[in-house]
Parts: sequence; structure tokens; C-alpha cells
Amino acid sequence: HTHTRTHKHTQPHNSSSMPAPAAAVAAAAVNLLLFLLLLQVISVHSEGSHCAAATFFFNGSLAAVQAGVPAMTLVDPLGLSRFVNATVGGATRTVLLNNGTIDKQGGVAFASAGFLPATNYSVEVICSFAKVEGYNRLLMARQIDDGIYIANRAVRIYRVSSVSTDGPANIQADTFHHFVITNVGGTVNIFQDGVAVATAGSNMLDIGLDGGTIRFFLDEAFEWSSTRIALARFYAGTLNSTEAAALNASPFSTVYSPCPPTTTTTTSTPTKTTTSTTSSTTTTSTTITSTTTTTTTSTTTSTTTSSPTV
Repeated sequence: HTHTRTHKHTQPHNSSSMPAPAAAVAAAAVNLLLFLLLLQVISVHSEGSHCAAATFFFNGSLAAVQAGVPAMTLVDPLGLSRFVNATVGGATRTVLLNNGTIDKQGGVAFASAGFLPATNYSVEVICSFAKVEGYNRLLMARQIDDGIYIANRAVRIYRVSSVSTDGPANIQADTFHHFVITNVGGTVNIFQDGVAVATAGSNMLDIGLDGGTIRFFLDEAFEWSSTRIALARFYAGTLNSTEAAALNASPFSTVYSPCPPTTTTTTSTPTKTTTSTTSSTTTTSTTITSTTTTTTTSTTTSTTTSSPTV
């Protein structure tokens, strides 16, 4: 209104110019339109209590769906990981096969710093394990023994200094399952195939405590299995049971916009001394394009896995 009054009194009259009341109405209409657009942007980004910071479909690429998000890092010290075809949710899809041995593990990692809050985020993943007996790392946000595992056919929140919490022992080898893992206020929750199965108090997933890198299937010792991954999605904020069930029902149908960036602070703390065995999955495949490699710790036992030449 101040601008309209100033314009009216300082500019010479022009019979072709818009009358002041009409100009005010037009300005109000523009402001209302901008407000409605802002509300739409907010609703897209928040999706209730969260927004999707990064989405990876592994359909022949390690790139994120969202622009400006770094690609998933491939950890493949033996050069055995590759893209393969698999049946996921009744449809044929391209997925990433992570292969290796217990001391030269294959997996993937996401540099989450700047994209996720350190203590309030969720991870959605669809994956299968070649080995489901013993301990096999599913997710690690800090390089410590505590973390998320597939242990004796159940998803487990493992805590060294406390009782571990298990889901049902119904995970079969080489079968894809949908997991939503949430970390908020010192509490870890797991939804398996759309159902809440485990919860525990722990800071094991606080990414600000150890570099901000979230690792799939990579253990700081030897608890590893060959795996396949079809989807990974990271959310700023905590998914609830209704959202986890909806995502399980239709995980590939929506492409999300990126969240506003966040920041994290980092320190580090590593350890562990247990051992386990391993197995592998073999399938015909296409060549993987990424060549990023990393190595894990040494071992006292080792089982070599192999796969067809690409």
C-alpha cells in the first residue's frame, strides 16, 4: 500500500495507467498466488513430518534421483559387484549385487552430511541377503559394533551393552524385504514389510558422531553377506507406521523433491572383534560403471566368493 500511495502522488497522471484501486486488487491477487505456491512447496517438501533428502533406485546407476545430491559410493575391493536383473515386488527390475568376501566386503555408502539431521532421520531400503544365519550387517551409521543386522533370519537392533531387539525370524535368503529404519531422540525403530517389528534406545545411528557416512552391508569386522539392493531413500525427519506401510505397498511410484540442506558435526570411534562366515549370490548382469573402492579391516578367517565374468 505504501508503494501505491507513493506512486500515485509522485507520478504524473496518465489516462492509460491502471487506477489505484485496481492496482491494489492486482497486487493482492499476486500476493495470494505467491502464498498458495509457497504452501504447495512446503507440502511437497515436508510430506507431513519429513521430506526425502535422497533417493537411489540402482537402475543401472549409482546416481540420486534428486539434483545436487552426491551419488552413492560403491565399495567393491574385488571388482565383483555389478548390476543384475531381479524380481522385486512382482516386477523385473535392475538392482545392484554387492559381492566380495568377509575381509574384502562389497557394499554401498552415502555421504549424508548436509542432507540429513544428525539425530532425526529415516532410511528406507529394499534388499536381499544371500546369507541370513549368523550376523550380517544391514546398516551402519557409526563404525562401532552396535547397529542394524540380519541375525538368524531376523532383523536385529544389536547393542553391545544392552539387550538386543529382534523382529520375527522370517527372513529368507535371496528374498527381497522392505525396511524403514528411523532414528529420533535416541530411539531406533524398524518397520519390516510395512509392520513395526523392533524398537530400542540407542545413539548407534547418530550420524554426527562419526563422519556422517551411512553404510549398507559393510561391517567394521567380519559380519557380512553378499546382498542385492533395489532402493535406498533417506528422509529428514521420522517416518511413522502409516507412512512405512504406504511406502511398503508402493515404494517405486513416487519421486521426491530434495529437502533443504542441513549441517552435522563429526567425531569418530571404531572397534570390534567377532567373526562370521559368508556366502554369495551369482546372476548374469551388466557392467557397473562406478569404480570407487574401499577396504575394510583384516581377518583371521576368509571365505572367497566368486561370480561369472561380466
